[in-house]
Amino acid sequence: MPRSLQYPAIVVLLVLAGPIGAAAQTANGVPRFAEPTDPNQLEGAARPGFYVGDMGRRAAVFGDETGAFEVWTWPLELVENLHLAFGIPDYDEPLDGASVARRVVVRPEGVTIVYSHATFTVRERVTVPLHEPGVLILLDVETVRPLDVYVRMRSDFNLAWPGSFGGQYTSWLPERKAFLLSQGGVHHYNALIGSPFAVSGTSQPAHSAPTRPSQFLMRFDTARTSRELIPIVVAGGAAPQDSVEAVYDHILADAQRYVEEKVAHYDSVREDELSLTSPSPDLDRALEWAKVNLDQQLVCNPDLGCGLVAGFGPSGPGNHRPGFGWFFGEDAAINSFAMDGLGQLDLVRQGLSFSARYQRADGKIPHEISQAAGRLPWF
Repeated sequence: MPRSLQYPAIVVLLVLAGPIGAAAQTANGVPRFAEPTDPNQLEGAARPGFYVGDMGRRAAVFGDETGAFEVWTWPLELVENLHLAFGIPDYDEPLDGASVARRVVVRPEGVTIVYSHATFTVRERVTVPLHEPGVLILLDVETVRPLDVYVRMRSDFNLAWPGSFGGQYTSWLPERKAFLLSQGGVHHYNALIGSPFAVSGTSQPAHSAPTRPSQFLMRFDTARTSRELIPIVVAGGAAPQDSVEAVYDHILADAQRYVEEKVAHYDSVREDELSLTSPSPDLDRALEWAKVNLDQQLVCNPDLGCGLVAGFGPSGPGNHRPGFGWFFGEDAAINSFAMDGLGQLDLVRQGLSFSARYQRADGKIPHEISQAAGRLPWF
């Protein structure tokens, strides 16, 4: 079946105690709203080792179809192997999500992984907000028995390669029901990963990056899942802790609006840019996904500005380079011809302006610029 060529991802988990913004929250959950659909969505069996992801301008998730993701908020990688596990009565150990991942649905605004067992079905809806440094995960739960949900991950908290910093630590904040990832130094690198439904999280050595995976446990009244979605949120960046907390809160408090904003953006990409009607529906759909993929190459780095990257993919353990997710002058220039033909003129303008910003006095343009270049003697 046709597959998207894009590489995306970020997640923020949070629920506030009262209504904020247009989409008012309940005490813990997100009021149910319909899962988006798209005429060009792709759906099939969840296959181990096959790439899937989602991106916004300031964050991205890269993973595989069975539900394990890296989370990035530029210029940082936050965690790797973020995935779910399910605890049900009569089982001594939780079921790893990959063992019950059955279906995957890919749409321009996000990815849905469907986990299915004899006693439950969970649809994990992953969306990276268009303009926020975070990721929103919403769990649509159907279960006939009590269900524990574990959120597991390994902290890989650091700058994109070749940048790096030391002093990382991970700590569980009971009052926030979230993990805090922090560098603790003057550069203010911070992230939060949690859920209002979290009841406990693993303890970590003080002032030390954990060498083993971390997890938190979520529990909820199964009767509420008929009217609420269960949120998980990740937010982070090169910012003070209170700024990251504000992003986390906003994403959770206005979850539906962030999803709808992403849907509306890609509706306009589909409707306002070049389309093709031919005897081959597969060819027509391939062009639609090419439009999405090219649109998602625009990345807004807080240090460097907005420019075009060459592509995305998982970095793998300890590598900290997200595929070709650097700013590549040559790739931007080549892709600009296709983007002009599609009508993506504003994206081309931003890409060329980015290249011109870092052009040397002798006219040379950098071939590549790391996402961490603003924190290195790159130039």
